[in-house]
Amino acid sequence: MQLLTATQIREWDNFTIQNEPVTSLDLMERAAGAFLDWFVTQEFSCGMKVTVVCGNGNNGGDGLVIARRLQLLGAEVSVQILRISATDSPDFDVNLSRLLAVDGVQVHFLHGEIPVFNPQAVCIDALLGTGVKRPLEGISAKLVKAINDTGFQKMISVDLPSGLPADSILQGIAVKADVIYTFQIPKLSFFLPEHVQYCRQWVVGDIGLHEMYFRNVSSQIFLSGLSECAPWLRLRPAFAHKGTFGHALIFAGGNRKIGAALLASHAAIRSGCGWVTAVVPSESMHVVYGSIPEVMCLPQEHLEKELMQKASTDSSSAFSMVRKAWACGPGLGTEEKTISRLFALFRANPGSLVLDADALNIIAGNHELLHKIPPHSILTPHPGEFRRLFGTMEDSLHARDVLLRKARELQVVIVLKGRFTQIACPDGSLWINPSGNPGMATAGAGDVLTGILVSLLAQGYPSWQAAVLGVYLHGLAGDLACIEQSEESLIASDIIRFLGPAFRKMRNTFTHK
Repeated sequence: MQLLTATQIREWDNFTIQNEPVTSLDLMERAAGAFLDWFVTQEFSCGMKVTVVCGNGNNGGDGLVIARRLQLLGAEVSVQILRISATDSPDFDVNLSRLLAVDGVQVHFLHGEIPVFNPQAVCIDALLGTGVKRPLEGISAKLVKAINDTGFQKMISVDLPSGLPADSILQGIAVKADVIYTFQIPKLSFFLPEHVQYCRQWVVGDIGLHEMYFRNVSSQIFLSGLSECAPWLRLRPAFAHKGTFGHALIFAGGNRKIGAALLASHAAIRSGCGWVTAVVPSESMHVVYGSIPEVMCLPQEHLEKELMQKASTDSSSAFSMVRKAWACGPGLGTEEKTISRLFALFRANPGSLVLDADALNIIAGNHELLHKIPPHSILTPHPGEFRRLFGTMEDSLHARDVLLRKARELQVVIVLKGRFTQIACPDGSLWINPSGNPGMATAGAGDVLTGILVSLLAQGYPSWQAAVLGVYLHGLAGDLACIEQSEESLIASDIIRFLGPAFRKMRNTFTHK
């Protein structure tokens, strides 16, 4: 799914009006109807108290339609109208006349005074929409503060919390919504960490905007999901053997942190590659063999020699014909001998790598390595590692700009981990991942992701696709694990345990023809 700017969303509305064709008033009725279909199933009861707060633009017009139809359904509706603009939008005026013709609805116009709201009511916020370009001030800001301070039974925003910009960072005050009912697609600002208190939950309602516009509009930002990722899963040929699905080598585990290597290796073998070799200290090999008998081991002490031998191996040998992918970093440590081995791996040019954790810390301390990273490698920093690599950023939009610029400059895929993990690709595109939950903020979850990614690379997925698919799969497994466990009790091994159900859910979503 493409994510669009506020300007593109307004263009989409206008394109629909001109090309469906449909009148703007009828499109407003359609939008309000979609909201009410959801609201009636979630919140509605006859006689319930509802406060609808409207501006005098088209978002306020949506609110007036919702208020009228709720009153007709049997709710006790109070409407508070603040004329923010000097003139009403034409559709607002028509819907205001229609509302005033309904018996029983209470309509109040605000002229400088701030009302005392009923906290027992459900509040529907339709004050402002995607047109917000500057911070609220004056009575608008006071009204939003009063809404936030009331403590309504439920706070629901229509399309966007009033005051929150659609595609930039909030500079002033905005409605703190419990739920946002947003039209057609999520808004870019929902995914910014600065907005967490304003966008706790959102529901996307299909209001039938014209598909032709969405198919032809140009955007470089995408939201991943089941419908995007499931079709990418490859069928496994009936006459396949383990070499068909590649060999993942995981250079990890040092300084007594063998658990990171175990998690990454176990996740890799559970994610579909043919076989896995854990490149670990020799004294830790027995731990790997005893924990995951399906995984082979190579002593880290032999790594440089092994790389030289493989470089001189006849390219027609069975080993050389098997697709290989390397991951480096989980629990590796940053000792001199480890740095030397990472340099040796880069010199061997084994193709795309997955670089995580201490591999990234080593690169941050040896910046000449940045431009030696093989093209189309996958870097998986958390925000602290990202800052160590590329410097301090002012805010999340600045971080996004740096993320995209560095992915293009280095010709790598950068996975910036977080609540909505962002995946920047060398072609300038950005994918935002919605799967996952706060329970995954636990030790080892990143090691599991590294294992999934290197497994997909070994199977031959392009690095950008391996990253988008792997991150979504990782979050989906975490979500399924959370259903059985809880956010508090979730551990990294649970994510591995639910990789099978996650793959199955994706397979069941899409059937290859």
